[in-house]
Amino acid sequence: MQPTTTKKTPRLESLTFLRFIAAAVVVIYHFGRDTQLFKSLPVALTSGPIMVTFFFVLSGFVISVSHYNRAVCTSDFYRNRFFRIAPIYFIALIWACAYQSTGLTTTSLALSATFLQSWIPPYPLSLNSPGWSISVEAFFYAISPALLLLINKEKKRSWISWVASALLIWMLTQSILSALLAPEFYKGFKTFSHDLINYFPASHLCSFLIGFSGGVAYSQNNLENKKIQAYSAVFFLITLAMIGIAIQNQQSIERILGSRIAFGSSFFALLFLPAIYFCAVGDVFLRKILATPFLVLLGEASYSLYILQKPAYIAFTKATSSMPQQNSDIKFLAYFVTLTTISIICYLMIEKPLTNLLKRNKKISPATEENKEHQTIQQR
Repeated sequence: MQPTTTKKTPRLESLTFLRFIAAAVVVIYHFGRDTQLFKSLPVALTSGPIMVTFFFVLSGFVISVSHYNRAVCTSDFYRNRFFRIAPIYFIALIWACAYQSTGLTTTSLALSATFLQSWIPPYPLSLNSPGWSISVEAFFYAISPALLLLINKEKKRSWISWVASALLIWMLTQSILSALLAPEFYKGFKTFSHDLINYFPASHLCSFLIGFSGGVAYSQNNLENKKIQAYSAVFFLITLAMIGIAIQNQQSIERILGSRIAFGSSFFALLFLPAIYFCAVGDVFLRKILATPFLVLLGEASYSLYILQKPAYIAFTKATSSMPQQNSDIKFLAYFVTLTTISIICYLMIEKPLTNLLKRNKKISPATEENKEHQTIQQR
């Protein structure tokens, strides 16, 4: 089947740098907790688990925008997605396995190699722990062609119905997760209950669907809304402030709602979507700032930054173990700069050349490929 395009896919480079910020927050959360930097930053910039929700919302948004009003060849879509995430994923997995003294079993390796670790407790964090979110993302990719077929068959269906459906699924998911957090079931970190609530793909599906529905809204009726564009920077900043306030006051939210909340499992998806939306709509000024070449490069390298963080940290720690004791902030900064440099190199020498090679050889139909910037702003 040869897909056809009825309108040009909009460029979304202004979103790319946001991925770098989110990935950096995850890295700070994992490896910068003993630094003064961590203690001085706002809670929103140290809440790694919550930022993974941002990746999932962004992924849904970009996939629906990129393929809206287009026929989709399922096999091409799957090949496209596989070659986008797999090379660096397997490099990170092999690198992480090289340092494993425990936990490296046939089962853990097989699950990680097939992107299934997040489905089977207690394996989501086995081997290269950040890979659990790529396992979840692989599930989203698996169901995306069906969703894309649905939106392209029902072009007259209002974006409001898509958003409302996603909202209902989000509400149902959050109700179930809150119930599972009851002391009778939830037993804390490294237990079946923790894995089910925090890493199980179905627990995060609502984030992807919210982003997907937001992409439908973006594609249907607001690309040419000059009024929204004119105030997009203001709306974007207001949304960021709301996200920061909400993350800062998680305990207050729980008191108001009268129950425990699984904040790391899609709760903040409803706030991340408008931030993504207004950034995508973006006026000229906002786009110029966020789409500068260096910021875009950082965003494009953010997938490598995210998935390589654990093996890179272990390697960095081993390499610097014989050096004189350093201030924790200096050590973390040196690690982060090293990780960022490695990530940029991986993007320029592996991800980008592979993408260009696939295009030249036409192994993936050009009509079904996402624009270059769309391929680089998705999470794993």
